[in-house]
Amino acid sequence: MTHHDDTATAARSAQDVFQAFLDHTSKLVLTNDAKGYCNHIVLPFVFRTGAGEVVIETEDDLLIDTIEICDWMKSHGITDYHRICRSAQYLPNGDIDGVHITYALNNAVAVMPPYANRSILRCVDGTWKVVLSEHEIANPLMPGKDTSAAPGVFSDDWPGAGDDFDGDPATALSVYQATISRMDDMCNARDFAGWIDCFVMPHAIHYDHTDHWVETPEEARAFFDMLVGSMETAQADVIVRTANFAAFVSKTRLLGYHDTSMTKNEALCFGPVKSRMILEHSDGVWRCANVTNSLANDRFAEGAFAPTTRLPTLRQINKRMQE
Repeated sequence: MTHHDDTATAARSAQDVFQAFLDHTSKLVLTNDAKGYCNHIVLPFVFRTGAGEVVIETEDDLLIDTIEICDWMKSHGITDYHRICRSAQYLPNGDIDGVHITYALNNAVAVMPPYANRSILRCVDGTWKVVLSEHEIANPLMPGKDTSAAPGVFSDDWPGAGDDFDGDPATALSVYQATISRMDDMCNARDFAGWIDCFVMPHAIHYDHTDHWVETPEEARAFFDMLVGSMETAQADVIVRTANFAAFVSKTRLLGYHDTSMTKNEALCFGPVKSRMILEHSDGVWRCANVTNSLANDRFAEGAFAPTTRLPTLRQINKRMQE
């Protein structure tokens, strides 16, 4: 019998798996085993608190952030760290969606009030790893930076709270693929009006080492013409975007990654170019608000596309835009 054959068995099994994951990773954090803890996280990893979301895309950034959490616990003399599963269920794609309560104690004295969390686990090569987590605290835990519980900041949207939003990664991937496929259809039909409706206005476009702010449809037209011109130069008949990861970061925002190729009779003519988009939902439609492409171009929409293997992380982009 698999865990999909019986609802009651599935619920108990999901809770057992989820609690075992919590127990094991809690011990890793408490013993300052940051590297061991990192082995139980899937990249890119979406981490949300009341201060907003953090997207961790590289192993180096993940280790730095995990060490900061371990250091915070050590600096506050935490001797007992318990995370207790309250509910867990299997999602249709086999992931586990679970809710737990965190207790951080110093010799039985609470360092901070208990707070609720939600995590989505995925089994990768026989090991359960977390792909997304939401923590009802005001801000991330870091050395010298305390936080407080923020009840209700996310839990009103969690499964079972009476809302139809479930945050299922499989649903996110389907939504993301449908959105980028709509872009492809508009581009292949040379329909600029339909294509530009796939974007929030204004929106940001990032390349390997440059950043651009598109404020008007006229500015976006230059990129669209460059895209269509590249297809003609490559003698491609269609552009095809293929999603490979997506996750909801809120009810109205979605993060996704995809590859873009230009083909003729399914034969590759150009690409693939790696890309990341942040979609926003409004008026019943998902649209792109931010896109990063692995292109080495110095200028926004001039010359020919110059693919590179490097896709700058959101953290790298934020840092250089603040400089």
